[in-house]
Amino acid sequence: MEALELGAKIRGYRKEKGLSIQALAEQVHITPSMLSQIERDLANPSINTLKLLSNALNVPLFQFFTSSGSKEESIVRKNERKKIRTSSKNISYEYELLTPDTNGDIEFVIQKFKANSDSGGAVQSHDGEEVSYVLKGRLTLWLDQSEFTLEAGDSVRIPAMTPHLWVNQTDEDATLIYAITPPCF
Repeated sequence: MEALELGAKIRGYRKEKGLSIQALAEQVHITPSMLSQIERDLANPSINTLKLLSNALNVPLFQFFTSSGSKEESIVRKNERKKIRTSSKNISYEYELLTPDTNGDIEFVIQKFKANSDSGGAVQSHDGEEVSYVLKGRLTLWLDQSEFTLEAGDSVRIPAMTPHLWVNQTDEDATLIYAITPPCF
């Protein structure tokens, strides 16, 4: 398996932004010493610290886990997709990145919802415009305080910064495919 070189990536993004170790450490609420260790791959940051670094550096979280390279790396095999899974009380979904990474101007994602679950328990919004297509099942979309039911084959455009929440209120699994520009992961 290829080394992530996570520390080098963080250091590179920090330098691109013109930030000192001290300045970035203050933004993410860790010590400069800890940030230095992370950048030298002597310490592994927590997921929360990675999220804070992602926000402070204005870099999508997935960017830390991608590599640049050959044209072959532009292809995403179905069994090699990057995945994020969440499962708790009424929240049970899985994201799969359909693009190789979030380097480009668009992000393409498949989201799988278990029966009677939702997309995170709270209304969310993001900087990017989203176009969503229901591939399987039936989903309820709460879009800026309005409720819509979408079934397999239906699609919707969600403008940037529009509050929304996806809910699977059925006893069947559902699948949603969407594109977001610019990428938000």
